[in-house]
Amino acid sequence: MKRSWIYSVVGLMALALVGVGAIQYYLFQNTVKLKEAQFSYSVNMALNEVSEEVQRFETKERILSNRQSRKALHRLDSIQRVMASGWTRDNGYYVKDTVILTDEGTLQMSYTAYTDLGEERELISEVDFESGLGSVMDPFWIEDMISGVFDMQRMRPFDERMDFTEMDSIIHRIFHGFGIDTDVDFAVFNAFGQPVLFDRASDMKPLVSLSKSDYRVRINPNQLMSDPLYLHIGFPSERSYVMTTLRPLLFSSAGLMIIIMAAFAFTVYIILRQKRVSEIKNDFINNMTHELKTPVSTIALACEALSDPDMRSIQGSTDRYVGMIRDENRRLGTLVESVLQTAIVDRGELRLKKEHIHLHGLIQEAVDHIRLALNKRQGSITLELKAIEDGLWADEVHVQNIIGNLLDNAMKYSPEDPDIHIQTAKEGEFIRLSVSDKGVGISKEHLKRIFDKLYRVPTGNTHDVKGFGLGLSYVKAVVDKHCGHIEVHSEPGSGSRFDIYLPVDEE
Repeated sequence: MKRSWIYSVVGLMALALVGVGAIQYYLFQNTVKLKEAQFSYSVNMALNEVSEEVQRFETKERILSNRQSRKALHRLDSIQRVMASGWTRDNGYYVKDTVILTDEGTLQMSYTAYTDLGEERELISEVDFESGLGSVMDPFWIEDMISGVFDMQRMRPFDERMDFTEMDSIIHRIFHGFGIDTDVDFAVFNAFGQPVLFDRASDMKPLVSLSKSDYRVRINPNQLMSDPLYLHIGFPSERSYVMTTLRPLLFSSAGLMIIIMAAFAFTVYIILRQKRVSEIKNDFINNMTHELKTPVSTIALACEALSDPDMRSIQGSTDRYVGMIRDENRRLGTLVESVLQTAIVDRGELRLKKEHIHLHGLIQEAVDHIRLALNKRQGSITLELKAIEDGLWADEVHVQNIIGNLLDNAMKYSPEDPDIHIQTAKEGEFIRLSVSDKGVGISKEHLKRIFDKLYRVPTGNTHDVKGFGLGLSYVKAVVDKHCGHIEVHSEPGSGSRFDIYLPVDEE
């Protein structure tokens, strides 16, 4: 896939993600507005209920202040609001008169007569007066009730008829019934905007905002003889309360957006990584083709020369061409072996055949193998084997391979006469093997990736430095398998140093 196509797909996905986020934000804002409207509606409904409850409270207080009313209300029932009830015997019948204060604030009188109060009682008559109490009531009680309507005590200030605590209890009880459980500030104002009932123990500052509150209701609409009074309600944390009710929706939406963004980022990462892997594989195939083509061509030319009788007649030519075939064949074997080693590591089939070995002997063998190539380039190699105990419990073949890989890299990345330095030293429970050169070095941006499979540090010309980019990944895998570690120190233009730490064989 072309890089421009990848960028186009990523751009479209990013645009879609931004669109989804914008839609989510728009929907959430609308949900907040709807929730605020529902909250305002509930508050206004609750305020109307508070107004009715305050009127019922004052009505009950006025009834209790009358002589006959106080006598009848000693059997008050909180559920049915029974104001007066009792059985009397009249001409052999049991008669019950009941006065009920309804939820609407009106009085209702019922008259019921039975022949007996036992199990076999028989209903004789029942009278229910919806409006007015009729002639069955005590005329003195009616007189007291009528006089109570025009009782001048109703003209007392509101804060004397109802205290702040009672009003607070009514408001919180009704608001809780409407599902409004948040802090509430309130005050009662007269028609001139003056507070008549408020919390005198608290700060006076809330009164200013309460006087301008949109949540208000008249609490004495039926009292024609009194000045109008208005209850003002305020919520110090209305916005936060609304947001709290939307917290599950907010968290779920945010969680989904985070998941979508994470999936998008991961998808982009996978696409770019696969693109990079594809480029590395293509580079590997090109390098491998080039590396294999050279020895194959050399072998073909040598074979062709050996088949020519004239060439065979030249003294020493046969040995020279046979030597060329042998060297190129060894080179092919080395290339194939490196690929096979990487395949084994990738499959997790790297198996170690550990035995007692001596590191200095393996180093000397590796140096002998590259001595001829080093001399051809007029290079030099210095050994500084300071480790007194060089015994290792390790796989001899793999350890020899990692030494050969490091020496091979030191030669390949030294553009002029190679100058290689090998050093060993015992450090604690490890033997440190250091291989350093004075080659081109490695920049910091590439140091983090030199152990990645197929990764090669760019040199300008792809085939200027031979190899597949498999050596260092194999070296790190073998070192890790031996429970050791590897460190790299390098600067561009100053060369590189690889430090390998392998556990010491204590036996």
